[in-house]
Amino acid sequence: MRRQKRKMTEFLILAVVLSLTACSGKNTEAETETQSESTTEAEFSGIIDVKTDWKATFEAVLMKERGVKPDHYEELGSGIYQVYVEKDGKVIPYAIVDSTTGEYHG
Repeated sequence: MRRQKRKMTEFLILAVVLSLTACSGKNTEAETETQSESTTEAEFSGIIDVKTDWKATFEAVLMKERGVKPDHYEELGSGIYQVYVEKDGKVIPYAIVDSTTGEYHG
């Protein structure tokens, strides 16, 4: 079951990346460089304790490690959530959290 959830999480991350890439259109060299920097900056993962309030725990981790606060959560099914944050005036997908295992990736 854990392997199945991990594969689903990896698939969802890939789907988000592909959809963002497909929607981006043509970019100037400066825009591409900025996107590369922000993509590298946003890469992180870990496991949180889900025995208590997992959202509060995850929000504390995001604030401490990344300096961002979630704007909202979107349930993707099977206890997996897409986390959105506001960055540069835009609300963007930032991480995926499995509320049953505590695994997160961004």
